Amino acid sequence: MMRLSIGFAVYLCLGMASCSNEVTQDNPAEVHSPIVPENIAYATFGEFTEGALIDSVYSNAFFGFELPILEGWDILLLNNARFDKEDQSVSTDSVPKDLSEDNYFQLITLQMNDRIPLVNFMVEKIAPIPNVTNAKEYLIYTEAYILEGHSVGFPHYIAHAVTESPVGGRPFMNQTFSVEYENASQFQRNYCVQFDDYIFTIITHYGNQAELDVINELLGEIRWQTKS
Repeated sequence: MMRLSIGFAVYLCLGMASCSNEVTQDNPAEVHSPIVPENIAYATFGEFTEGALIDSVYSNAFFGFELPILEGWDILLLNNARFDKEDQSVSTDSVPKDLSEDNYFQLITLQMNDRIPLVNFMVEKIAPIPNVTNAKEYLIYTEAYILEGHSVGFPHYIAHAVTESPVGGRPFMNQTFSVEYENASQFQRNYCVQFDDYIFTIITHYGNQAELDVINELLGEIRWQTKS
């Protein structure tokens, strides 16, 4: 179910002040493929474990990646719990959940400038999601949720075509949504792949080209582990 996943993303996007600068849909530094496969899938490593934050590097052994937290980014959520910047730990008033308790898990959420740009790494079990068996079907499902489920009383979202582009050098499917405000635009780009029984999604929010550039810089720092 979408409860916190896409609902969380839409809430964040609509709840923030919009930005006034124009933004192009495709960053020139990205390489997009017009031919999108039916699925992009990778293998997990061992049993599900929470990620770790050590010396400003987030790592997740189960999904096999490391993410250096670049200067200027703040952590909002870590392992499904609010992150306390002062103590550099999860807040005591928020109890983390794991995938044995629910079907989604917020790995880490990063924010800059107390609003946007924002990047949210999350995973979701495939089995409970209706009519979804892979990453491409998940993007179709989330598009319907965003365009139809949140159409009443909210600004109109425009869905752009699903494309393929790299995240840390690894192919991902992605789809961008735009919403027009008075004299402003805002964007949400979802990157998506399958990891065995899970959908792995990176949800990004930005309002102008400069914000998209710093998101791309962050995602470009991801280091993926590969099985030998």
